[in-house]
Amino acid sequence: MRITEEDIQKQEAATGSEPAAPSKSEEKSKSRDKDTNFKDLDFGGKLQYLWDYYKWVIVVVAIVIGIIAIVREAVLNSQQKELFHLAMVDAIASDGDLTGNTIQENTELMQQDLLKMLGAEDDPKAFVGIDTNLYTDGTGKALDYNSNMVMTVKVSAQEFDVVLYPKAVYDSFEEKADIFLPMDEVIPEGERIKPEQYTDYCITLDDTSYFNNYGFTFTHDMVLTVIANTKNEDACKQFIHTIGY
Repeated sequence: MRITEEDIQKQEAATGSEPAAPSKSEEKSKSRDKDTNFKDLDFGGKLQYLWDYYKWVIVVVAIVIGIIAIVREAVLNSQQKELFHLAMVDAIASDGDLTGNTIQENTELMQQDLLKMLGAEDDPKAFVGIDTNLYTDGTGKALDYNSNMVMTVKVSAQEFDVVLYPKAVYDSFEEKADIFLPMDEVIPEGERIKPEQYTDYCITLDDTSYFNNYGFTFTHDMVLTVIANTKNEDACKQFIHTIGY
């Protein structure tokens, strides 16, 4: 009597037996076949293979790396101390100017000198911020849209201390008392180097040579203001005296 495959399957079903598990040699053979097939794939195929079989591992690793990077950046930022932040509207600078330095080099040089002014040149956590990417619109009497947004956000976040504006822009502000610190609170009358240049909320800059020495020039009449919510009032005072006012 001939025993067919169907008879065997019926017998296994009747006895409740299960097909035998693959042997170790069979598993090794399958693994070798998989390795061989992977080696035969081109670069794109290998990427697709890895994504198909290990996508969740890749996603989890990417998330972990991202979290580590965010935490590291937050820790570094928390360790740094911004002692002073200067913003200049319509400051003109170009690579290869009369100083022979690039814009970046001039900015870094000014930052280093301001740290020396504050006595913090040897403090690795201390830094000074300088913003020069702020511009007026076509009229020259107001900030352009992007600069206005940046100014609003950074002033609200207490990131700006001193801002140099074209006088026409400064004059356009109606509620100066809400935006700027009174000059009487920054530098009392008896401590002013050029008292004739002071107004209630700004200093008219009749000499911009301090900034010119770092390659920055201005095409407008400029005024210096101290933002009302500054956290670094003493640094503002030192800066004003340093530039000769």
